[in-house]
Amino acid sequence: MAMVDDDDNVPRFLLSAEPPPPTSTLFVALLQQISSRSSLRDLECILQRFGLRASERLLVVLDCTATCPKSLKKAATRLCARHAVFYYSVERPLCAVAHALAGIELETMDFVLVVRNVLPDADIIDRVVDAVAGSESIQLFRLVPPSSVGFAARADLLQLFCEENPLMAAHEDADVILQCFCVGHSGNDSMCTLMRDDGYYHATPLKSYHVPVCEGDVRLLEKTASQLSLHVSDRARPTLQQLIAETRARLRRSVAAHWRSVASTEEEEEALDAILFSRHLGIVDFCKRAEAPSLPCCITGAVVHLGIRIFSEELGIHSDPDRRFRIKFLREFSDLLDRMQQVSTRATKALVLSDMLDGPPRRR
Repeated sequence: MAMVDDDDNVPRFLLSAEPPPPTSTLFVALLQQISSRSSLRDLECILQRFGLRASERLLVVLDCTATCPKSLKKAATRLCARHAVFYYSVERPLCAVAHALAGIELETMDFVLVVRNVLPDADIIDRVVDAVAGSESIQLFRLVPPSSVGFAARADLLQLFCEENPLMAAHEDADVILQCFCVGHSGNDSMCTLMRDDGYYHATPLKSYHVPVCEGDVRLLEKTASQLSLHVSDRARPTLQQLIAETRARLRRSVAAHWRSVASTEEEEEALDAILFSRHLGIVDFCKRAEAPSLPCCITGAVVHLGIRIFSEELGIHSDPDRRFRIKFLREFSDLLDRMQQVSTRATKALVLSDMLDGPPRRR
């Protein structure tokens, strides 16, 4: 049985006390955010891709955003009529999975396959079943690039992770932290990445998942625009707020994947380079793609304001890597440095002019 503690939003997975049976069961949890018709079409494609038999069911967790029309919510529910449907936020993946498994008792060797807004291959379930049957030592299978959520984890690993690290289990990037926990607890041989014969992953990330915009993202945009003397129109403000939220989530996920508590100076430099330049989670490439030509320096300026200390402290790592991170980051964006220097020069001139105008009147 699994559940989410309502007091502190911590997921909990409870296992059966009986001896494990000779065979294991695969539970498939589909986490899907519904915000527009495109996300509804994605849900339909995902359900078709799974190719389930008449006797097979999914655990579907639907996250209908505040702007989602009721008609879309009803349509998504109808699409999942033959499955077990739950309504819960999918921002914290393990909390959503625990909510879906609340009425199901798990055996030690059972596996839980979790995907969030990704398009799986038609044979992904068969591939996972074959991989589980072929190796008893592997406790975690990665199915998608690190930038997306998609994995198959053994029930006893989920239960142990939630018991020993309850706050990390409730983290937005708990799936990434779970990978680190698995390797640290059971060694490198306990986790593997399932790839197709052509070298690609078994699921393709979709663009239908959008990070919820919080009050901090709104304030960060206003602060960045003010300090860089940028004018944000009312029409562009919602789009930029969403981009700020996506940037914050990408930086937080990169820190969760690469930053460690006990590390030498050389290892910290390698971790900073990975946060900046890694293939799937590098914040530099993300900012280069996200930066709007009509309003340059807005996204990169927000990253400089954010830093990474706040995210490392969420992981229980108390260090101050912001200065080194910002220096490395600014080296990649000369336009932002030029903009900061221009604003500083303008501010200095404005102060001097203001002082001259407000000074004592000259004698005639």
